[in-house]
Amino acid sequence: MGWLVTILLLVGGAIAASSFIVAKKPNAKEALDKLLPYQTGIGLALLGFGIYWTIFGTFMNMSWVTAFFKMGVMGMLLGISWFAGGPVMLITGFLLSYGFIAKKTAEKKPELSEKMENTRKKLAAYVTPLGFLCIIFGVIFLLFNVSPGMFMKISLGSFGIK
Repeated sequence: MGWLVTILLLVGGAIAASSFIVAKKPNAKEALDKLLPYQTGIGLALLGFGIYWTIFGTFMNMSWVTAFFKMGVMGMLLGISWFAGGPVMLITGFLLSYGFIAKKTAEKKPELSEKMENTRKKLAAYVTPLGFLCIIFGVIFLLFNVSPGMFMKISLGSFGIK
């Protein structure tokens, strides 16, 4: 699950921050346009993992998350990413998959779709920052997945332990 979440965070973050990325690097538009057909699926996956991660990944493993904070700077980065990753995935997933969710909701409960639209409008200003948070968390999880020992060495080294 670690690699899947890492990839979802990186790709979902790139889609969410795509307007900023394209404004700074116009040649990135082609690559990002290839990801746009998958926006809804990636958004739904982020939403699902965000719900799961928030409930089970963080709150059920709070002692594990707090242990990260005792491991130095790298551990703190991982702990913050772990703790904030769920809500960030949840909100970014909601925003990326909003069109699909609104369509399905409007068919069954039209009064709820108006509330969802108001929520989306409030959160829309945060799409780009949430995208960058997803990318940052994805890079941190990538580093941890590739070399968990690196986190331990750097973290324990900050306590003078080799």
